[in-house]
Amino acid sequence: MRICTETFRTDVVYTHTPLASTVNLKAIFDEAYVEVDLLDGASVQNQRPRLGIRKLDVTFYPDESDLVVIDGKNYQVVVVRPDGEAGYELLLDRVI
Repeated sequence: MRICTETFRTDVVYTHTPLASTVNLKAIFDEAYVEVDLLDGASVQNQRPRLGIRKLDVTFYPDESDLVVIDGKNYQVVVVRPDGEAGYELLLDRVI
């Protein structure tokens, strides 16, 4: 995960709202991530920004109310998922 975040890195400012703490992170950002779910046999697609962060870079478990600033744009974390390896997959909504 460290090699991926160094190679595909995006610098982000992450605010963990329960602790009111802010940290600068190197993360992997995908602004047009498409998620496909099967609902009763029908395919449902959802497009939203996704952020990948390393567990070692944070001292907290990400929260669904956390805020992220990426390239001057504000986002809120709406889904937190462990990625099954060494990080978290965070799905975001743009805050205007």
